[in-house]
Amino acid sequence: MDSETGFCDSPFLALNETWNTVDPDFSPCFQKTVILWIPCAILVLGTPIRIFQLSKSQVPALPFTWLNIGKTNPCPEERSSFLSRLIFWWFNPMVIQGYKRDIKRENLWALNHEDNSSSVFPRFEKYWKKEEERVEKLLIQFTKDKGEYEWRGYLYSVLMFLVAVVQSLILHQYFHGAQLVGMRLRTSIIAAVYNKASVSLKRIQTFLNNDELDYSAFSRDINAKHAITIEKGIFSWEKESTATLKELSIEIPDGSLVAVVGQVGCGKSSLLSAILGEMDTISGKVNVKTRILVTHGISFLSKVDIIITLVDGKISEMGSYSDLISHAGAFAEFLKNYLNEELEKEDLEDEIEDLQIAEDMVNKLKNVMDDNKTNLLKQQVSVLSQRTRTESEMSEGQKSDILGSSWKGSQGLLNQKMAPKKQKSVIAADTETLKLKKQVKEKKKEEKLIQAEGVETGKVKLNVFMAYLRSVGLLLSLLIIFFYILYNAASIYSNIWLAEWSNDNTTVVNGTIDTAQRDLRLGIYGVIGFIQGGAVFAIGCTVNLAGVYAGKILHRNLLTTILAAPALFFDTTPVGRILNRFAHDTDVVDINLPRNFRSWFFQFLKTLTIPIVVGYSTPLFLTTIPPAVIVYYIAQIISDEFRLASVCISWIKCHVKM
Repeated sequence: MDSETGFCDSPFLALNETWNTVDPDFSPCFQKTVILWIPCAILVLGTPIRIFQLSKSQVPALPFTWLNIGKTNPCPEERSSFLSRLIFWWFNPMVIQGYKRDIKRENLWALNHEDNSSSVFPRFEKYWKKEEERVEKLLIQFTKDKGEYEWRGYLYSVLMFLVAVVQSLILHQYFHGAQLVGMRLRTSIIAAVYNKASVSLKRIQTFLNNDELDYSAFSRDINAKHAITIEKGIFSWEKESTATLKELSIEIPDGSLVAVVGQVGCGKSSLLSAILGEMDTISGKVNVKTRILVTHGISFLSKVDIIITLVDGKISEMGSYSDLISHAGAFAEFLKNYLNEELEKEDLEDEIEDLQIAEDMVNKLKNVMDDNKTNLLKQQVSVLSQRTRTESEMSEGQKSDILGSSWKGSQGLLNQKMAPKKQKSVIAADTETLKLKKQVKEKKKEEKLIQAEGVETGKVKLNVFMAYLRSVGLLLSLLIIFFYILYNAASIYSNIWLAEWSNDNTTVVNGTIDTAQRDLRLGIYGVIGFIQGGAVFAIGCTVNLAGVYAGKILHRNLLTTILAAPALFFDTTPVGRILNRFAHDTDVVDINLPRNFRSWFFQFLKTLTIPIVVGYSTPLFLTTIPPAVIVYYIAQIISDEFRLASVCISWIKCHVKM
């Protein structure tokens, strides 16, 4: 619906013409008012402002003479329009010129008038003299005039101290805000990455690009004779791969309880997937007219109607529980292997759901299989049953210690001569010993396989620094220390030399400058500056080289240790924790440690040199050093914060630098 008619006898904003149409256009009223009046308003309002700027401009009019035209290359920025300055259109000629040929010095534009020293320096000198007069009046005159009141000096010192404190507070708030914003941004990015790691795009893409399953051999005929029917089925997970299930022919009646047994990797899960139609049918037919309920365990095997035994993807046996045990084939071997594996565990009574069922299985196996493995299995289960019954009948504090505390110990006991059945071999154990064993057993159950990562507390130990210095090397460490001391010594002496030079009255004699003395002072000062520059360059080279050497050695030692670690280490250590050592911690060793060491050593020597320089001129200043040292020593908690951060950090953060 169009808006109401405006002052120009037509809709000001016609939505049907401007928004709800395939060919949008402004209404005639809008074109005659807004589009026409806005440029006129800019021209009318901007002209007086531009005229005022030109009247106050210090740019001199350039006379159009052949000399000026030939020698001057003025910058087009000053006379460019507002739009040209906004999008830097005035710079296009220089870009085009650089594209066509190499730009030389004479091709560069002349500086703008307000950027020339003839224009910049007078403005600077104007304000500098004002500030210089204030400083001279408050500080320099105070030091020269011995008649100044002493309290004014203390006032000036306190004011300068307060200015420094306010500046420090403002900077701290700024850095805190910057770090806080960076932390929140990193947190958001890492959370977004983890949110995207929960759904693997690669797996989804692979799934969507896969060929559709062929359901022509799969049917759901509800009038079929059996609930599940497979006729000579051959199945695989991919059409071009080797068949996983081969020559399967199964008929399961309605209402049957069926068990599928076999060793790990024999194809039990694949058989269920084939029945559900999730595998490629290479040949054969499948019909399913019922729903399937899947569960795990062996305690109900004696109650099922049909047991299917798989071996290497093929049906080895199929029948009832009693028939398969009496057959003494693949199903019987499966039961023996399963029970034997359970007996190898420490707390077997917690793993087998029903001990009587296990004993019944072993007895049935012993009736049809009289081999050493079955006999040993029967003896072990019998010992287990005897112990369980004995402990349940005994009162608290008189539990049997016949078999020890481990199921593995039962095998050694069976090799001994067994006592008659009527003789009760019960050894009363000490009550305190039983309590201790119970506490140890409960503690083992409570222990987790993967423990929380520990964090060191307190000061960083000296051996940590020594380990890093050993990685750097003795010679390189001594060179770094030497160049740092050389730089700070040259810095101190340069200040002393400038102080002596400023107080030297021999450079000017009777209004005449002693050029020899001046050149001597200037030359020595230049040599000191050259030494400082060379020391800074040497420091940068040696510190970076030391960081490379140390990082290489520490990374090699870390990698060697990880590769030589036992399998238990990888079972009890999360992969993310290992990745943090190779990602974030390695990043700290390679980048942060050399930078922090350079900053720390520089500040350390600076902290030593400042008291020397200030104490040289004002010995009273040295009395403030002991209290400051005590305060800084007590406040050393930053190491614990970095440790906690390194443990809690995500390895993804190493890829997010900000």
